[in-house]
Amino acid sequence: MTAQGYEIAELTGLGITNDSDMVRVSPRYIRDFAVSLDRPDADAIFISCGALRTVDVIEEIEASVGKPVIASNQAMLWHCLRLAGIDDQFDGLGRLVREC
Repeated sequence: MTAQGYEIAELTGLGITNDSDMVRVSPRYIRDFAVSLDRPDADAIFISCGALRTVDVIEEIEASVGKPVIASNQAMLWHCLRLAGIDDQFDGLGRLVREC
């Protein structure tokens, strides 16, 4: 990400290495964890891991922190739609899909 010009304010992981364990992390925990890591100097929050159910709570996280939240699955969906020439915007998956 830094090679693309993004500054990383903080990098924190869950310490989980297996996808079979990652899928057991509840969306509520993901929401609370992401909100607890928010920093006033951060422009956005990026949550990386396709096995996490971040999409279920992405709108709640954005509402709590007042900034965009980008998640792996959400970004992949957005990118695939754009590659297919589909520029639709819709609610329920965060600002990226709703506004970009």
